[in-house]
Amino acid sequence: MLVLLSIALIVDICITVQGILKFNKRLALMEDIAKELRNISDQIGENIYDSMMDGLEAQDRLKARADVIREKVDEAKQENADELKARMDSLKQRAEELRSKYEKMAKLPTFTSRRILRAFPKMMPREHVREFGQLRRILKKKEMN
Repeated sequence: MLVLLSIALIVDICITVQGILKFNKRLALMEDIAKELRNISDQIGENIYDSMMDGLEAQDRLKARADVIREKVDEAKQENADELKARMDSLKQRAEELRSKYEKMAKLPTFTSRRILRAFPKMMPREHVREFGQLRRILKKKEMN
């Protein structure tokens, strides 16, 4: 009898440790996705700023010139706008893919992670604090429903 209880305790400890390790990997992946989303957002902002500054500089240099040159500037702006739009669309699509992947990961906590959070309600990770908090809030909402 004591041997069975000891075996059950060892198996439970092994499963719990394995669950904690998987939980940390999942939090790290969520953090990486969040970082990439921030980078994409920064790139979009930078692209908008660069395009506006390029357009303003071109406009200032060519204001004094004839209508023919103004038409060329408008064409160049249109080409830059098309290129920027294509680039921004690509970045937005990637951001949306990452957002949906992040939300999917956050909304589907595993049985082991739920069990660990219930067993240790005051547990706080050293890393991935924000992602951990989001998972905890999602689990609380699910338990209330």
